[in-house]
Amino acid sequence: MNQSKSQEKPKKTQNQLQLNGELKVIEQLIESGHLVFDIGANIGGWTKEVLERKQNLEVHLFEPIPNNYTSLIKTLAQEIDTKTVIPNNYALGQEDCLKTFYFYQDRPRWSTAYRRFKVENQYKLQNPQEIPVLVTTLDRYCNTLGIQRINFLKLDVEGGEMEVIQGAEEFLKKGKIDYIQFEYGGTYIDAKITLEEVFALLKKYRYSIFKIHPSQLEHIPNFNSKYENFKYSNFLAVNERLVSKVLGIKPKMLDVPQLCQEYAITPRGIIHVGAHQAKELELYQKMNATQVLLIEANPKVFNSLKEKVSGLENVQAINCAISNQDGTANLHITSLDQASSILPLKKVEKIYKNIKETHQITVQSKKLDTLLEEKKLKPNDFNILNIDIQGAELLAFQGAENLLKYIEAINTEVNYEELYEGCALIDQLDDFLEKYGFERVATTSPYHPTWGDAFYVKKPVVTMSTLGVKVRFANNLFRYAFLKIYSKEHNFRVETSNWIGQYLFGHNDPPILNKLPQVREQAMPYKLSESKILNSQKPLKNVDLFGFFQFHTSYYAAHKDYFRSLFQPIPEIELKLKKALQNLRSKGKTIVGLHLRRGDYKFAPRPYLSVAPNSLYREWLKGFWETLDRPVLFIASDEINNVIHDFSDYNPITIQDLNIELPQANYYPDFYILSQCDVLAISNSSFSFAAAMLNERAKLFVRPHLPQKKLIPFDPWNSEPILRWSQAELGDKVNNHVEGVKVEILNVQSSTDYSHQLLGRCLDKPKSGVQINASKIELLGWVLGKKSPAVAVEVIHDGKLIHNISVNRSRLDVARHYPQSPEAKNCGFAGKLDVTQFPAESEICIQVIFKDRSRCPIATIKLKWQNLSSSSLTTGEKFQQDLKQQQIRLQKFKAQLDNLSPPTQKLHIQETSVEVQPGQEDVPWFVMSAALARGESYLLPTPKEIEESLIAGISTVKDEEDIIYHSLAWQYQQGIKKFVILDHQSSDNTVQEIKRFRNDHPGAILHLIEDKDPSFHKYRKLTGAAELAHRIWGVKWIFPFDADELLCSSKTGLPTLLKDLEKQHNCIRLDNINYVLRSFYDHSETNPIKRMTHRMKNTSGQGYKVLVRWKPGMVIGQGQHDVCLNGKSVSYIHGKPLGLFIRHYPFRSKEHIRKKIIKGGEAYAATQGFPERVGKAWKKWYGQYQLMGEEYVDEVYNFHLSKYKDAVYDPALL
Repeated sequence: MNQSKSQEKPKKTQNQLQLNGELKVIEQLIESGHLVFDIGANIGGWTKEVLERKQNLEVHLFEPIPNNYTSLIKTLAQEIDTKTVIPNNYALGQEDCLKTFYFYQDRPRWSTAYRRFKVENQYKLQNPQEIPVLVTTLDRYCNTLGIQRINFLKLDVEGGEMEVIQGAEEFLKKGKIDYIQFEYGGTYIDAKITLEEVFALLKKYRYSIFKIHPSQLEHIPNFNSKYENFKYSNFLAVNERLVSKVLGIKPKMLDVPQLCQEYAITPRGIIHVGAHQAKELELYQKMNATQVLLIEANPKVFNSLKEKVSGLENVQAINCAISNQDGTANLHITSLDQASSILPLKKVEKIYKNIKETHQITVQSKKLDTLLEEKKLKPNDFNILNIDIQGAELLAFQGAENLLKYIEAINTEVNYEELYEGCALIDQLDDFLEKYGFERVATTSPYHPTWGDAFYVKKPVVTMSTLGVKVRFANNLFRYAFLKIYSKEHNFRVETSNWIGQYLFGHNDPPILNKLPQVREQAMPYKLSESKILNSQKPLKNVDLFGFFQFHTSYYAAHKDYFRSLFQPIPEIELKLKKALQNLRSKGKTIVGLHLRRGDYKFAPRPYLSVAPNSLYREWLKGFWETLDRPVLFIASDEINNVIHDFSDYNPITIQDLNIELPQANYYPDFYILSQCDVLAISNSSFSFAAAMLNERAKLFVRPHLPQKKLIPFDPWNSEPILRWSQAELGDKVNNHVEGVKVEILNVQSSTDYSHQLLGRCLDKPKSGVQINASKIELLGWVLGKKSPAVAVEVIHDGKLIHNISVNRSRLDVARHYPQSPEAKNCGFAGKLDVTQFPAESEICIQVIFKDRSRCPIATIKLKWQNLSSSSLTTGEKFQQDLKQQQIRLQKFKAQLDNLSPPTQKLHIQETSVEVQPGQEDVPWFVMSAALARGESYLLPTPKEIEESLIAGISTVKDEEDIIYHSLAWQYQQGIKKFVILDHQSSDNTVQEIKRFRNDHPGAILHLIEDKDPSFHKYRKLTGAAELAHRIWGVKWIFPFDADELLCSSKTGLPTLLKDLEKQHNCIRLDNINYVLRSFYDHSETNPIKRMTHRMKNTSGQGYKVLVRWKPGMVIGQGQHDVCLNGKSVSYIHGKPLGLFIRHYPFRSKEHIRKKIIKGGEAYAATQGFPERVGKAWKKWYGQYQLMGEEYVDEVYNFHLSKYKDAVYDPALL
């Protein structure tokens, strides 16, 4: 049901607050010094009542409806001026977004994000006004402002209560909100939520629920359906630590035995630090603890303790202070000896007047780890730790890093304020203990809200003992990724065996402490629907996971950012790799990576692991290579010498050419480079597939499909990691490439004249005259050294090492002939050789390596084989067809550009200067060069790409190195992915910063043009850039901007807004609001957007800029303040109702002012034909600067400081 008239939502007046019980809640629960949130503040009535009753508060208000917000500002004007109240004209919700709110003019306080059709009919309300509202989360808001705790949160958001709570997950999980008062009523029907759902969510975070009545609070331990009546009412959620206060029951600390039982912890040994008189000893004995260690720092108290435990079996008392270092400590003795601490007293004296420091003594101090070692106590004999040492808890934990590996539960005193000088607060304890796998599951503050006790348990664990064992690199990546994702989803700890990721990526997961039952995932091929682990009814905990976990990557796609974050190289390794990558990129522009898997694939029993022939890759490259901008071919292979010569006409680069060595993981440089390529062709291998998953640059990924005899495109995040097919599906298609090739062994000749090094040798296989499979030539033999044992045999072709075979096989037959040689029993070698990539006639040398590193040849093999048919290797016919298609496309492309009419400008693209004029032949070259600037494989956008090309940003820049990267990144975040940037003869690192943006944002397409024209004709240049963007990409909207202008909307809101905008609107006028530094000299933050956090209080008269739906013939006005079509100004709508405006950062430092005066003046001086009014400010400033020099810079600087002295704090939500 919805609200009846008798249940109409009342105004928040004093009388109403009194009647419904809210006033009593305010008086009882909000205290001086509290931080309060009023979410859905309306016109500020509730906050006004709070401020009249309580002093020294900080109140944050959130009201998204502009009319209500204006009234709120008036209601609380005095409090806002005194900084007591911080108003915010946006909403809090579940995520950052732009959301439509419905404003009811005749009932403003009913305005909501969920339209109320029944209420509109019931009360005959006017149709609501739709208002776009910026939404952020409570967690993000608090993190941005550094808010650590909210004492009281009032929630009145017309059905949005659930979303606000969901957006406060971090704060709720850690109990950082003490009280939450939330409204309930008919709005829940419109929002399609229930009171039961809100109850369940808050109970999940250990909040107790009360219903607010006029004279009392009704405790609701368990939800009852009678409360789900959709009648207007208010409820109160109380954090677990304060429930006893609200209930008015006798204070008591946590029930440790009950908590141990609840979390299935069986006590073994208990350590109590700060044991005092050991009043808990009887409790420990009832818990059947097998060993109890009591530690007390105060010598006087310790004497009583020692006497009490004397003669008790398995109970030991030690007189020592516990800290994070060994030595001595000052113990501050107080009038109440339980309050004594190694930290000085602070707020505790103000709260408890009877506690005073009486004197100090020096006591012995030790780390817990040291103490246990000295007393010869095993840390794994203890699993419960109790800490009660008045503010020094974190110091104790820091000195117990080894002990914490074995502890399962911790009961510790916690502080919410600095009761002792320098004491750690509860959030710091949470963060530290979380590193050791602990989670806080219970908290109480029964005696005073500034302190209490907390109970932590070690989270369940999943291990992977097979990580790094008997599998290759990429298999380990999938194993580790699954382990971490599974543990993250279920809030488990992780323990692993040693593996290469600890070296490469810096992972430091704890080692496996205990052998756990192993759970094996299904055998390959994997199907998510059949996963034993993922489909278990309950999460599997305290088990050892085994499997390859190479599921369809749609499973991993939901965790893409986390997956990638797991496999970033440590800085020292990354530095080496980036130097190699920079070396590679210096050789061209578009890096095409190939991974050619050989090695074990030549002999793999599974048909889908067959070697993909080089001809497939060559066929793919032909016709595609020519479309790329300065392409460079990089090849990675486990047998690089066997494959590289097939690509010699592409001048390939290998890892050996890049001067990088990583002996501990010699395969990783190849892997890293593959993850950085612009185009990637992989093998049917998890190695290069994983590299593709980590590759954020490439726009095209292909891999071999042997049954189809070609490379096919794939999406690394929506594919099977390994394509699988049967031998029947494969047929003889692969055999035509590899399996069907026979090789004839023409001659096997043993080497002579090495009797001084060789005791004996023999090459048993191959034999002269035989014909065998070219991909599986068996090398079998033995060798004995005379002076030094043989350790390996090398296979040499064309002067290059192609194979290495260990000498370690059993040869008892040889041992019988050479009994005098101890090495004869194991002098054999056996291996297989693939010669399918060799010339038709080849000679192979077999040589032995001795232990003393000397070498000598033992045999030479001459062979001949029939190569693959020419039809399977050549693609000339296809290439000619492709070339013809390309020519047709070029002709169409040129025809589309015949009407291109940018102004005549001398522009520079890459290494080619061109005159851009209508009708000239070099106009197509200009556009084609730009289109190929990022290595795209097409010259014309496809219809789909045109459809997606909604908006492009265009700008002319000069010496903007401090902001251009951040400006482009901001516009990209708003949804602008395409840019045409004209660099106006910058003398700093502006161009490098633009290129850095392009490299860091692979989803962006950016055409960078060098503008050699020194004049101030900015409107001509931007008009030309707009025309280019429109014709190249088919973009509908153009945003002309300066580097210091940021278009503001939500992260996802801009494209949606523009798509939905009616077609008759061709121009949006945007408020250009100036933002400044409080101090121009604050350069500690390099990002000026983060530094410049204040805007002018009065935003009127600061100018406008435009966002325009582009049509041929339009001209952008000088300064981007307007746009004309056929000589007439284009009509516009205002951006403010759409939530669109520009943040303008006009003066970023005194140095920046000087630069703007000089550069602006020089550009104006080089300009002819401007009206007198255009650019007159630059003319005046430059003239004054030439007369006064630095004195004038100071004058302009001080002038702008005075303009912004009343600036309002309004940071960008980065």
